[in-house]
Amino acid sequence: MKKILVTGGSGFIGTNLMDSFLSKGDQVLNLDSAKPLKSQHLPYWKQIDILDYDGLESEILKFDPEVIVHLAAVTDLDGKSLEYYNANTIGTQNIVDISKKLKSLKRVVYTSSMYVCKPGHIPRNYDEYKPHTIYGESKVKGELIVKAIKDPAYTWVIIRPTSIWGPWFNIPYIDFFNIVYQGKYYDFGSTCT
Repeated sequence: MKKILVTGGSGFIGTNLMDSFLSKGDQVLNLDSAKPLKSQHLPYWKQIDILDYDGLESEILKFDPEVIVHLAAVTDLDGKSLEYYNANTIGTQNIVDISKKLKSLKRVVYTSSMYVCKPGHIPRNYDEYKPHTIYGESKVKGELIVKAIKDPAYTWVIIRPTSIWGPWFNIPYIDFFNIVYQGKYYDFGSTCT
């Protein structure tokens, strides 16, 4: 049994991840500003905004996790400025700063996005970025915050999920998939990949 903290555990990926951890008997805490999608997850949820450093620090230090899975983020493409995506930058910095204070922490999984590079662009190395949206720019900044961590007492990894869907899926692609489910989508050859 592990003590696992999930930031953003009320979202699509977080909901499925919470189910997985709970089914294994792990001790789990979800810190999210949004209420869980599943009522069964309510006992494991604390309403915290990732940008509320003091509240976030208090809950994380009290829980003292062995593992943090940092999912909390603004994931839509609606933002017109980097400030709109502060959860992706300042929120990540908050997790980095608080992680330094944890005695039991062994690993942190930081969630980024494939949008750190525009679709079709294959980076030549780990440090090459080519975002095509402000959202992607915010995720690049988040990755750079993580890569700047000096001598952590834990291991960290950055993951870049691609387009995935399943139970509890909502934004940003749900409208597209609803069209597919209704049989109204046609692939005209080279228009979509």
